[in-house]
Amino acid sequence: MSRACTYEHREAVVDHWNREGRLTGRASRNDFYNDPDNMEAMEKSKNSRGGAMMDARYSQETGPDYSCS
Repeated sequence: MSRACTYEHREAVVDHWNREGRLTGRASRNDFYNDPDNMEAMEKSKNSRGGAMMDARYSQETGPDYSCS
């Protein structure tokens, strides 16, 4: 049995997106996504199971400061 290690964001990416990510530029979102203080190591199966159990959905609305580049 493989116990592959992955990294999970402590604050879910979808929660960050809905709270502020959708209102910011790409650099700010990258800073959040790559912040090692917001990640924890866990087994891949636990990480996948946790994501599948989430109810949150990404908002499709973006704010005036949103940029994709």
